Amino acid sequence: MPEIAPFRGVLFDKARIDLTRVLSPLPGVADATARAAAGWIAGGIAVRDVYKAIYRYSQHFPWAGRTLVRRGVIAAVRLAPTTDARVLSPERTRAELVDERAALLAETRLQVAHPFALYGDASGEVERLLHTVDGKPPTLDVTLADGTRHVLHRIADAELIGKVRRALAPKKMLIADGHHRYAAAVTVRDQLDAAAGLSQYASPQYAATFLCSGADGGLVVRASHRLVRDLDGFDRARFLERAREYFVIEPLRGGATDPGIAEAALADVPGHQPAMVVAFAGEADAYRFILDAHVNPQALGAGNHPVVARQPVAVLHGIVFERILGLSPAQHEGDGHVRHATDAAAALAALATPGRAQAAFLLPAPTADILLNVTQSGDTLPPRASWLHPPLAPGIVMSPLDPDEDLL
Repeated sequence: MPEIAPFRGVLFDKARIDLTRVLSPLPGVADATARAAAGWIAGGIAVRDVYKAIYRYSQHFPWAGRTLVRRGVIAAVRLAPTTDARVLSPERTRAELVDERAALLAETRLQVAHPFALYGDASGEVERLLHTVDGKPPTLDVTLADGTRHVLHRIADAELIGKVRRALAPKKMLIADGHHRYAAAVTVRDQLDAAAGLSQYASPQYAATFLCSGADGGLVVRASHRLVRDLDGFDRARFLERAREYFVIEPLRGGATDPGIAEAALADVPGHQPAMVVAFAGEADAYRFILDAHVNPQALGAGNHPVVARQPVAVLHGIVFERILGLSPAQHEGDGHVRHATDAAAALAALATPGRAQAAFLLPAPTADILLNVTQSGDTLPPRASWLHPPLAPGIVMSPLDPDEDLL
């Protein structure tokens, strides 16, 4: 695993539509594209490839004062349950989100946004094969509003596809982002198979997936921070008093207004203990919470395996949300009292807006190795434990779902 196949992708005609608008990773764009795609295909604005292919996909983006390049390939990947030992997923999924995405996929029969998967390839064999197309004229080359340049090369060479397919076959695949989209594809595959039966190689047996080496030099994993809101009777002083039962708490002067202070505090934690930065609405200072060395997070329900229980996001959910704030898993893993922020600046800005949040919890970013260790433990982290930067461009190449079309 992954067992890949080429597919006849659908690509936008860049002469007939503003790619910077339809390829935007902003929320809702992918769903809107999926619903509009049938009309665009009929009108020639989006065109289906004549031949089956896999698609070399590179993203060039600014990061920490320099330009990084993240490379991979979009290919159809045979679906398997995430409990399959060959398909690893470090995060739990939410049933209602899977159902929403499955309903849209069943309605449109078009995959617009793809799961992001990592694979182990210490020898670099797969990348050496794919690198042979990087110097050729691209199928698509567009820079979006966030400064990320997206470059796509169509690979229709059957010999090269076969080599890539064989090189990937023995690898394990880690779903690093797009967990709900992957689970939705499995759900729709099962529904179609139950309704009419699917052939072994029918396109719904696969999901177009972005595959990236875990050793890629442009791989940037970021934390998903948490905001707490609308908690009845939330009292900052009482919260801090309860938190001292589990954490060593240190004040951070200016930490609630300057994300750099919070991020520096998370980057330098003594003893590699799980840590987070907590800030409250209406305050300029923040606090660094470091798990007390005498506290066993696994015994307190932060995770079933020590590797998971010691991850800051698991400590936040298992100890802070459940034990200190008294939230149930449905309340802290859903969209009730807990919201997410993609960066520290956005989280702290929410605190400065009346009514948006009572407290912000800033977390360190996990590494790709941590995600792999979590999956190998057999345990899972809370939903949205991390995300990959920059996002993939939805619609960069779309994959039709046709029970009557075989991919191999």
